[in-house]
Amino acid sequence: MSCSVFVGNLTWSTSNEQLKEFVSSVGPIVSAEVKRHEDTARSKGWGLVKFADHESAVKCVAELNGTELGGRAVHIRLDRDVVDSTHNIFVGNLPWALTSAELHAMFQIFNPVECQILTNMYGKSRGFAIVKFSNELDASSAITAMNATEVHGRNIECRFDRGPGKGEDVSARTAVFVGKLGMDVTDEALAAMFSHLGAIQSAKVNRYADKKTEGWGIVKFVDAVAAKTAVDTMNGAGGIKVRYDRK
Repeated sequence: MSCSVFVGNLTWSTSNEQLKEFVSSVGPIVSAEVKRHEDTARSKGWGLVKFADHESAVKCVAELNGTELGGRAVHIRLDRDVVDSTHNIFVGNLPWALTSAELHAMFQIFNPVECQILTNMYGKSRGFAIVKFSNELDASSAITAMNATEVHGRNIECRFDRGPGKGEDVSARTAVFVGKLGMDVTDEALAAMFSHLGAIQSAKVNRYADKKTEGWGIVKFVDAVAAKTAVDTMNGAGGIKVRYDRK
């Protein structure tokens, strides 16, 4: 069965052919595509590679994550739709300097499918990670053994990943998180993307202190029906990620 991997932190000039060549050593490739903005055809800085089998995708993550393509250390993980989210665990309060490779080594005895520290658009750690397993027993064993373990002076938190809205009623929520936004998306442009779904209370692209975009924003609708429609119909449209805001 084919399996895809996400490849992030690509240079703006990376082509489909260069991406394919970069990962060609790990196994048979079905497709390799750098994602681009529909209006300008400019690269979004990430791509998807589909391998002919799951083993090649896992090998790609293990061998090539953190290696350089075009002078940049790329971030490689299994595409989020691949692994059953019920077998994922959240690992929080991580030291800022900890790498995904070091995290993988910490959890290696529990047979993780993927260990990925979440980063911002500049590749800096956000202080937490998602560790994915192929079965619930390995995930539970990892939580039991690793929760509250001290790592470089911090007691890490390990629990099953709740995911967007998991275990809670989200039917009354009116705010949605919008990720994978282009560098040039403004508050006004973000609002315009969702205005056809219903009245919008606010739309804001999150930015760093120097005003550079973080690549995500929050859209608040007047009613919950419009928010649900946004999650149901806009997730994946044009490459963006849409889910209920977790706050």
